[in-house]
Amino acid sequence: MSRSGARQWHVACEHLDGRPSTTAMHSEVSQNNHEYFPEEDRVTADVDAEQLREWLEYVDELDGALVACNQCRAVKAVHGNTIETLHGGDHDNQ
Repeated sequence: MSRSGARQWHVACEHLDGRPSTTAMHSEVSQNNHEYFPEEDRVTADVDAEQLREWLEYVDELDGALVACNQCRAVKAVHGNTIETLHGGDHDNQ
């Protein structure tokens, strides 16, 4: 069971290329829950809590949100109408 209590987002994701759906569920990473994501294997092993904290500072400057894909574990910055992939999740580790 997840302890992060993360808000869920529908966000476009690379793992959906060629599929009918254009969005996948992503969990919002916050200052209150970022430490749970590595512990719960919700991001790949090369992403730690410190990296998530740095990305949180980045998205805070953009007045955006940091999210992690519930399927492929990609980490993205969502701000305005922009979705910026910061880490490709399982796609980066193939």
